[in-house]
Amino acid sequence: MNDALFFVNRFAAAAIEEALNRRQAPVEYSAREEVGRLVAGLSSPSVHGLDPRGKATNARAALESLLAKYPDQPLARVFRTLPAEGPARNVFLLLLAWALEPRIGVLFGHVHDALQRTRPTAGACAEILADSAAVAAALVPSGALLRTKLLELDRFGPDGVLGIDARLVAFIATGTLPPLVLPSGSIRLVAPSPAGAGAGELGPDILVVRGPEGSGRRRAILAQCAQERRAALFVELGQTESASELVLTALRDARWLDARLCVSGVLDPASAAALAEATEVPLAFRLGPEESLPAAILTRPAAVHTLGVPPASERARLWAELLQRDALAPDIVAVADRYAFTAGVIRRAAIQAVSVGAERAARMQLEGVLEGLSFPPKDGPEAWTRLVLPEAALEQLRGLCAQARHATRVEVDWGFARRHSLGHGVKALFHGRPGTGKTLAAELLAAELELPLCRIDLSRVVSKWIGETERNLASLFERAQQSRAILFFDEADSLFARRTAIQSSTDRYANMEVNYLLQRIELHDGIVILATNLKGNIDEAFSRRLHYVVEFPEPDARARERIWRLSVPAEAPLSEDVDFALFARRFEIPGGAIKSAVLGAAYVAAAEGTAIHQRHIAVALRREYAKLDQLYQKAELDALAMSLS
Repeated sequence: MNDALFFVNRFAAAAIEEALNRRQAPVEYSAREEVGRLVAGLSSPSVHGLDPRGKATNARAALESLLAKYPDQPLARVFRTLPAEGPARNVFLLLLAWALEPRIGVLFGHVHDALQRTRPTAGACAEILADSAAVAAALVPSGALLRTKLLELDRFGPDGVLGIDARLVAFIATGTLPPLVLPSGSIRLVAPSPAGAGAGELGPDILVVRGPEGSGRRRAILAQCAQERRAALFVELGQTESASELVLTALRDARWLDARLCVSGVLDPASAAALAEATEVPLAFRLGPEESLPAAILTRPAAVHTLGVPPASERARLWAELLQRDALAPDIVAVADRYAFTAGVIRRAAIQAVSVGAERAARMQLEGVLEGLSFPPKDGPEAWTRLVLPEAALEQLRGLCAQARHATRVEVDWGFARRHSLGHGVKALFHGRPGTGKTLAAELLAAELELPLCRIDLSRVVSKWIGETERNLASLFERAQQSRAILFFDEADSLFARRTAIQSSTDRYANMEVNYLLQRIELHDGIVILATNLKGNIDEAFSRRLHYVVEFPEPDARARERIWRLSVPAEAPLSEDVDFALFARRFEIPGGAIKSAVLGAAYVAAAEGTAIHQRHIAVALRREYAKLDQLYQKAELDALAMSLS
C-alpha cells in the first residue's frame, strides 16, 4: 500500500513540475506584455496531455502495474469505478496526493501564482494535465468523479475548488473505512467473514428480511454475507431531506468494497430510484412487520424472509440456556409465557437477570418501549371487591379474564383459531359515565392476568400529517405485541369515532384512520380495551370485532354506600359520626367522585390533626360537586360542614 501511495505522490509532483516548466513567462513584464503572451498562447497550438516519456507518465504506469498485481488494494478497488480512458483517474490522483502529502498543496500554490491558494481548483488541474476540455468533461455532475461522490466541486468554472472525501482517503491509506454518522443517517461497515479468500456462493440480488426488533434480522443478513464471503455495509436512514445523498455515498462505498448494501429506514423516492438503478450492487433490507419496499426496487429479483417471535417453549429454552437453568423451572416458564420477546431481547434481558431475576429483567426491557406502561400490583382475590358493579358486568369481566388466560389452549391446541375470524386476542368496550370504574376495571384485569397495562396517550398517537397516525399506531401495536401489554384506549371515541360521508379531504383521511384501526385491532392477538363515556360515538363496525361490551352504570344508593365504605382504608381514623348510608342516599355521584371526596376529607382531617368527621366529608363533597358542575343540596351540605365545628 505504501508503494502505491509513493507513486501517487510522485505522479502529482511530476505532473505539476511539467506544468510549471511549460510556462515561458519572462522574469519582468508589463501588463500589456502579459496579455499579449496569453493571447499568443491561446491562438497557437498548445500541448495536450502529459509528456508520454515524462516522469509523471512513468509514475502513472508504475502505479497501474502495481494495482494490477494487487487488485484487492483499496486504491485498485476505487480505480475500478473510474473509466480507464480520459483524465478522470489523473484528476483523482492529483486530489488524492494533495490530501496525503501537505507539500503537494504548496505546489498547487505555485500553479495558482498565489502561494496561499493551496487547494486544488478545476483550472489548476486543467493546466497540470494540459487538457482543459477533457478535465472540464470529467468534472460534469453526471461524470464518475462527482456522481459517485469521489470528489466535490463547489462551483462551475476554473476557479471551482475541488475536494475529496476524507473517508475515502482514510480507506486508501489504511485499508479501513471509517463509519459515517450524519443527521440524515449513518453508514457502518461489517468486515467479511474470515471463512476464506475468494467469492463464496452468491445469494439473491435483493434480500428482504422482515420481522420485529430483536428477531435476528441483522444476524440473517450477516449470515448471508458470510456465505458469500463479502462485507456488509449497513446504512441507517433518518427522516431528513438529505437521505438520498447518504444513499449515493453508501452505493459508492459498496462498489469499492464489493459489499452487500444493507438498508433500514424510510426510503424517499430519490433513494429508491438510486438503489433500483444500481444493479451491480447486491442489496439487503431490514424491515419491520408493517414496512414494505417501494415499487421501484421490486423491479429487481428479491428473496423475502419473515422472522417472528419464537413460541413460548422456544423462549423458555433460550432463557434456560442463557441463565444455565432448567427450562421447566416455574419462573422461567412464567416469564417465557408472559413476555413475547424475540431472541435478541431475551439475550439482553438475560444479562440483567443474573442480578435482578428473570421477571424484573424482563420488565426492564419494557421500560421506555411503551409510553404509559405500568404493572398494577396483584392484591389477591379480595382486590375485585373494590370494583362495585352489577353481577352481569362482573360476569363479563370474569369471562374476559378466562378467555385471555386460556387462549392458547382453546385457539391453538383445540384448533378454534382456524374457525373464527375475530383474531387471536381479546377486544372489549367499557362504556359508562366518568368515575364509574372503567379504568379501575382495566387495572384489576392487568393485575389478575399479571400483564402490563398501557394507557394510550392519544396526543402522541394522532398526528395532523397524512399517514403519520397510522405509522404511530403500527409501532404501538408492534411494541404491545412484544410486551404482551394490555392496550387501554381511554376516551376512545376521539380515535374510534363513527365514519362520516366524505365531503372533504379531511373526512377522507379521518375515515382512512378508522379503517386502519379496524384492520389492526382485528389482527392484534393481545388484549385491547376501549373506554368511552358515550357508546353511541364508537363506529358500529367495531362492534363486530368486540368480544365483550361491558356497561358501567351509575351506582344506585346501595352500591354508593358500599363504595363509600370501601374507599376508607382500615387504618384510617374514622369518627363514629360519619353516616355513609346518609351520604349514599342523599348524594347521587359516581364512584370516582366518592373516592376523591374521601381522599379530600382525609387531607382536611390530617391538617386539623383529628379523625375523619362527617363535616370533613361534607366539605370535600362540595368541592366534588363544583368539579362536576352539578347542583347539590347546599343547605344539607352546609349543615353537615358546620356540625361539630
